[in-house]
Amino acid sequence: MAIHGKAGGSGGDFEPCPEGPQQLVCCDVVDLGVLDVTWQGQIKRQHKIQIRWQSQEHDAKDGKPFLLVSRYTLSMHEKANLRKVLEQWRGRKFDNDAAAEAFDIESVIGANGFGNVIHNKGEKGGVFANLASIMPLPKGMPKASVRDYIRMCDRDDYKAPEKPQPAEDDDFRSNRHDDGPDFASAPSVDDIPF
Repeated sequence: MAIHGKAGGSGGDFEPCPEGPQQLVCCDVVDLGVLDVTWQGQIKRQHKIQIRWQSQEHDAKDGKPFLLVSRYTLSMHEKANLRKVLEQWRGRKFDNDAAAEAFDIESVIGANGFGNVIHNKGEKGGVFANLASIMPLPKGMPKASVRDYIRMCDRDDYKAPEKPQPAEDDDFRSNRHDDGPDFASAPSVDDIPF
């Protein structure tokens, strides 16, 4: 399963993150708000987020870590890509739907993983680095820290998206329960790598 994100592309003089297996650390989760998405000729409104990872590989020009960016629909349904990626990253499935729904997506910030990066060509010829898969760090591997990165929500030019307001007949489901998480079924902090 490919998890699409880009680090560089045809629009500038960017060097994409190198291909191959490498240690990654999550540096940000960005709320993109509710966006119009076209799929199979139909426009749907979906709540989207980005997960951003820093690679432990560095750009030769400026010495900064490469950045991988992946976009997901904010859904913890059992078939949703976000849930599949989180389960890969944790190294196990969520115990049940209630535990998945109660999961705080921002808890992945600072979490490490071992990812496989592949390159794909864009429509305009640019090279894009994509995260093909991610898993927990191998046992004994030292964890990396985020460096030289300011979260999007902390930047001066950041404009927060409007909070989604579902219509009564809308099938929109929030990632959070109104009455808070069900702690009896939620995974404990010790059980997950983030």
